[in-house]
Amino acid sequence: MSEKCALILEEKAHYDVAFMCALLGVARSSYYEVTTRVQSQQSIRHDSLTEAVTDLFTTHTSDAMDLGVL
Repeated sequence: MSEKCALILEEKAHYDVAFMCALLGVARSSYYEVTTRVQSQQSIRHDSLTEAVTDLFTTHTSDAMDLGVL
């Protein structure tokens, strides 16, 4: 999801969606398409792998810092 659409989604309880779309230069149809889209299996797998790699990197970087390697 684009950062702009994510922001609109987060703030829609406080501000009008049409107003935020206009302010951020996002077509309302694009916003609704992005926020109602069903996530594909490939996208779900990609997100899962990204999270796993990030967790491993964070863990090993932290361990290396504890050992004074980094």
